[in-house]
Amino acid sequence: MSLPLFDHQEETCTFDSIMGERGILPVFIGDIWAPGNERVLRWINRITRPLAHEGINSVLVTSNAAHTLKGFFASSPLPLTFPLLADNDLQVRRQCAVERKNAILLIDVQGYIRAHWFIAGRNLPRLKLVLNAIQSFNLPAE
Repeated sequence: MSLPLFDHQEETCTFDSIMGERGILPVFIGDIWAPGNERVLRWINRITRPLAHEGINSVLVTSNAAHTLKGFFASSPLPLTFPLLADNDLQVRRQCAVERKNAILLIDVQGYIRAHWFIAGRNLPRLKLVLNAIQSFNLPAE
């Protein structure tokens, strides 16, 4: 996954460049300022450390521009423990087949999507479910 994105510091990166030893967990949302997305941010904050211990880096991918994310990061009352990435042209969403949906993907280092969850209402996967999906990395990709 080498499409370029801008992070909240307005630096260019790709999923490949920020991937952990075993993979990456991108969380796709629309506008970061939209009501309800604070719950998603809190969820990512809670799971970032346990996933990092498993070799998985968490990132938030929004449809906002990088300068909007820079302002959000600077003013957030939450101490954000993960990068914010701007996909305002939706190219990465298209590549990951989550163009118009809020979604969470679990991608291994070979670029295979090993698991996905759609974010609907208050439903976010429990940490145990994500950790179980990471354990499946020992199995061949589909």
